[in-house]
Amino acid sequence: SSGLSQTKYEDAAALNYKNTNIASAGFFDKSGSLNVAKIITKDGSYFLETGVYDLNGAYSSKKMFEMNSYTTEFKIKFSADGSKLAVLELSSDKNLLSFFDLSSGSLIQDFDAEEINDFFLTPDSKYIVATGSTNSVLFDIYEDNILFTYSGLSVLDISEDGNTIFCKNGSNIEYIETKTGKKLRTFPLKDYRSIEFDSNGELILCSFNGSIKLFKL
Repeated sequence: SSGLSQTKYEDAAALNYKNTNIASAGFFDKSGSLNVAKIITKDGSYFLETGVYDLNGAYSSKKMFEMNSYTTEFKIKFSADGSKLAVLELSSDKNLLSFFDLSSGSLIQDFDAEEINDFFLTPDSKYIVATGSTNSVLFDIYEDNILFTYSGLSVLDISEDGNTIFCKNGSNIEYIETKTGKKLRTFPLKDYRSIEFDSNGELILCSFNGSIKLFKL
């Protein structure tokens, strides 16, 4: 967070990850408090707990949602303003993607997410880009339907404004207009182990075997 000192950020990170049940997602709100979401176990069941660390490091629980007990792998992401929360539950039997309103403590929507392994929220919290290894979809959360299918594309990230998705297509990286599927640019890039994009996709950081490379488009 640019508004906090490096020391305060390090303190927050230490608080966030010092426990066995670590936070899976987190963000700093306008007051500088660290809001987190984590999976906990209780009486043999899984729960999603949201809470906050204040500037003195004190933690308080805010909301709790029960998850499916057969699931052991979760991916959690806050909306841009921190008012919503999406959770992808992964298992060998069934994948489920759920979207929660943290203000009311209610479930907004959930849907089957077969062959989905990751997801990205648009900044307005109206849409989810759900991605698999070979295909991806644009999902309207409130209308509960698929608006667009990105055939042959695995989404790697989404731009800060939500208008562009950064995708893998074979040995190429493609930039696609989110709501139309229009290809904006493409370039070859292969054999990377991990990849990260800046907010607009102009800078790309990749790790390879034995090296890290930074590309400027």
